[in-house]
Amino acid sequence: MSIEAIRRGLDSPPQSLEHMFERWSAARDRSFLAMAVRQCPPEIDDLLSELTYGTSIAREVTSGRWCVVAQLLRTCTDSTNFWSVIGDALAMTELQAKEGFHAWLESQNNLRHTTGRFGFTDAEADMLHRLAEAASW
Repeated sequence: MSIEAIRRGLDSPPQSLEHMFERWSAARDRSFLAMAVRQCPPEIDDLLSELTYGTSIAREVTSGRWCVVAQLLRTCTDSTNFWSVIGDALAMTELQAKEGFHAWLESQNNLRHTTGRFGFTDAEADMLHRLAEAASW
């Protein structure tokens, strides 16, 4: 299977964000040209590649968002409407942002318990949990 014909995210070998964007853009351009210029349906492989690479790009780009929220909790001196602002920035509701952060925080703490090295210690997780709860809606 060629790189161009990737049909599932799990089939995609590790690649740089730049490389994934180039592949996504090329498949998108071919699909657009097929419809707009040649007035025929795009190739299935191009549509699936566009979808798969787009999903991989989105996952890669958003993977560190909860780390940024944790840093904001540590450094933000004004927690007025904190979760509202975070929700807006993440294109989700306040509740989704807060619950998403807490789920991530728990997973990071579980990671530390599993690996002994990565993720948050109990003390770090507890401190971030308290900061998250203290931040106002």
